[in-house]
Amino acid sequence: MEELTRVVSNGRAIVVDSALCNGCGTCVIACPVDALILNNQAPEELLKTVDAEETDLVGIKADIFNLLKKQENLMIPQIAQALGVSTREVFLHLMALKREDRVFEGERVGGRFAYTTIQPKPVVIEAKGEEEVLVIDKEKAERIRTKLEAAIESFTKTKVRLMIETNKLDRALEVVANKPKKGGDEK
Repeated sequence: MEELTRVVSNGRAIVVDSALCNGCGTCVIACPVDALILNNQAPEELLKTVDAEETDLVGIKADIFNLLKKQENLMIPQIAQALGVSTREVFLHLMALKREDRVFEGERVGGRFAYTTIQPKPVVIEAKGEEEVLVIDKEKAERIRTKLEAAIESFTKTKVRLMIETNKLDRALEVVANKPKKGGDEK
């Protein structure tokens, strides 16, 4: 395919860069006068051979995935350097692979994750052989139980209900807990 450069009206030019054109056909669809045609019989020198893998990935995602299959535990800068692309581009494609559960975070190296295609094993927490025995002081438990019963019973008092409904919660809590701040004993 030869380089196409053509000057059209008002000094504008049509330039097709053969290095960037992948033959997707978007320009053909967008052209309002059908001036562009894709030729199905491309010359041999333009055809690229693509090795088919067992995955359905293409482009940089496929390159990252295949690189991580060959070399485990690579960090983003190492992947970018090996593929000759920017770290930002590697990051975006790596996160897409991670969402698809094809790539996983491996060990941390220098505060950064190394990525791998091997799924990490789940962490198993072993149960303790002996159970801890709680010792409960019966007198203390009885005191707490009676205080709770008194507090629950005080909610039925009109005075406490009024305090709760008028958002005087601090005062209602004092009355329920039988610890008034302002003089006098309120029961």
